[in-house]
Amino acid sequence: MESRSKMGISIALIFGIVGFILALYYIFSVNSGVTHSGGAWFVGLFTLLTVIFSASMYSAKSSTPFILNLICIIIAGIIAIVIGLWWILVCMIISLIGCIIYKSSKSN
Repeated sequence: MESRSKMGISIALIFGIVGFILALYYIFSVNSGVTHSGGAWFVGLFTLLTVIFSASMYSAKSSTPFILNLICIIIAGIIAIVIGLWWILVCMIISLIGCIIYKSSKSN
C-alpha cells in the first residue's frame, strides 16, 4: 500500500474517531441541545460505522468498505447539518477529504 493511500485512510480514521467522540459528547452531555435525541443517536451510529469502515479499508481488497464509508460519512454529515452539530460536520468533511485522497492514490 502506498504511503499516500495510507495517509488518506489515516485522515479518514482519525477524524471519524474525533467525530464519534464528539457525537458521544452530544448524546450524553446535559449542556448540549440534542441530549438523548434520535438525531444525536443516529449521528453517533453513523460516525461509529465511519470508524469501522475506515479501519477496514486498511486490509480490504475490494472497494466495498470504501463505498460504505462514503455513504456513512455523507449520512452523518447530513444529520449533523439538520440538528446543528457543526463540529461533527467539519470532522466528516475532513474524513471525506481523506477518502478522496485514498481513492485518488489507488486509481493511479
